[in-house]
Amino acid sequence: VMLNVGCHRVDLTRYLFGAEIEAVLAYTPALGKRYSNGALINREDHAMVTMRLSNGVVGTMWISWCNYGAKDMDTWIFGERGTIRICEGKSVLLNHRDGEETRYALTPTEADLNGWSVVHSFLDSVASGQATAVSGEDGLSCMRVLDAIERSNAEGVWCRVL
Repeated sequence: VMLNVGCHRVDLTRYLFGAEIEAVLAYTPALGKRYSNGALINREDHAMVTMRLSNGVVGTMWISWCNYGAKDMDTWIFGERGTIRICEGKSVLLNHRDGEETRYALTPTEADLNGWSVVHSFLDSVASGQATAVSGEDGLSCMRVLDAIERSNAEGVWCRVL
């Protein structure tokens, strides 16, 4: 689940907070996802990760393939001035501490909905000689976080992102 879904949340965290994830404490069991023969999958299907960022922000990421019934693809960010909720990529909802609520509608293109905007962006970068929107260093940073999550789960302790 971390390679399939969690990596995108790691990238989003780094992007939204403008900081690197420097340490994690993780529990990543296989709870319910099974092979066709009924055996549990041999990788995590659920992940709970507490993380510390380089700018002092502390947060928790919960990723799961075990949400049977209701779909939950929202991203929630809780802060000292309120809450941000990214609603399945369709809108952003701000709930301010004073009770005010602001909603911003997102209007994805057909290419966005089908995942092609990422491909087109990459091809445009190659054709124009411009830097890609996401660098290889970004990918490496994400993989280092995923490695620390795996180590933390195995050892049961906080692990630094190397």
